[in-house]
Amino acid sequence: MACPASVPYAYIGELLPARHRDLALSITNAMQTLGSALVPLLAWAIIPRGFRLDFGIYEFRSWRLLVLAYSSIFVICGILLCFAPESPKYLVSKGKNEEALKILRMMYAKNKNKTLDEYPVLKLKSEEENGDDKLKTPKASFVSSLRDQTLPILKPPYVKWLALNGFLLFGVFATLNGLFMWVPDVLNRVLSESTGSDTTACQVIRARLEQVNVDLVFAALLSSLQITALAIGPVNAYTVEIFPTHIRGMAVSLSLMLGRLGSVIGTNAAGLLINANCELTFYLFGGLLILCGLLSCLLPKSQIK
Repeated sequence: MACPASVPYAYIGELLPARHRDLALSITNAMQTLGSALVPLLAWAIIPRGFRLDFGIYEFRSWRLLVLAYSSIFVICGILLCFAPESPKYLVSKGKNEEALKILRMMYAKNKNKTLDEYPVLKLKSEEENGDDKLKTPKASFVSSLRDQTLPILKPPYVKWLALNGFLLFGVFATLNGLFMWVPDVLNRVLSESTGSDTTACQVIRARLEQVNVDLVFAALLSSLQITALAIGPVNAYTVEIFPTHIRGMAVSLSLMLGRLGSVIGTNAAGLLINANCELTFYLFGGLLILCGLLSCLLPKSQIK
């Protein structure tokens, strides 16, 4: 289900001009983070209703309505994508310059509130004129297309950027999704033990509302782990800029796949370490984020002029 997450980064990165790309991808990342908050809100609004409709073969309960609500978002997005224009850069890479020019004219007319004929560009350069004819090949099968998009990424000079971007997303996702998975358990332990009784976090907060408490500060800092999600957009923006059009979508997908792998490993590692050595858990994840911050300095400078 996470596979479509790479589509907006590659699509928006190609559709928008370079000067607006970073901001647009950061907004896209923020919208995905907002979507993560929408998931529990929908569950909170629907699950407690507890209604039941008997259709004989099965009973339609609130959890089925929740699944339909989640699924409808994908359906709506899929329908909207059918009306979205193709990436002009992708069309040019496929030799469809006239189609790309039509889309650019349409975008210019709508953005500038002018007519199609006022678009100043009359002709687009082909890939051969730009010195890149890699994509001038007949239509390939799915397996061949998958191979042609993947193998170049696993060879120099792109493999090092895939490894770097993949590790950065691995570290971010390991902390964002892995460690954060255990935050409710950690907060309940800390706040309950600090009062000497089995007390919920909300009861502790109400009891200490007028106090400045180290435990509550710790709780606030731990809950702010979601801030690390802000790094996903800039890393993907670099992926869009580094990799050429014909392998860009696959590069974003592979980078995010490594990030999702970090979520799985981070969740299991935090679960094992938090009971064995709690302090070591936070040192390791904190050190991982620091390492990712240092490695981000190796990313190439932007080519935007």
